[in-house]
Amino acid sequence: MLPTSSKKHHIHKLDAPSGTAKTLAGVVDKYMTPKADVASVRVGELAGIHTVGFEGAGDRITMEHEAFSRQGFAEGAVLAATMIEGVQGVHEFKELFFKDI
Repeated sequence: MLPTSSKKHHIHKLDAPSGTAKTLAGVVDKYMTPKADVASVRVGELAGIHTVGFEGAGDRITMEHEAFSRQGFAEGAVLAATMIEGVQGVHEFKELFFKDI
């Protein structure tokens, strides 16, 4: 099976592929061979669609998340900022969810 990761965003987004696409591919790559094929697409004013898939000769399995607006991303950023209030240094976002800072 060939693993894939794709991310579709609005045309104003600058990074391609996005950090989320790279992270999803990294998770898949940890457990699969060959490495994931990563695609990044910029379309109109689309908020965001994240897709992870596994494709074989005769079929494909996909899992997809679609954001209908950018509001959820903004709310997540504000929540993350409140969670690290008073914390010193540079940290990764995953530290908020998987271990104490």
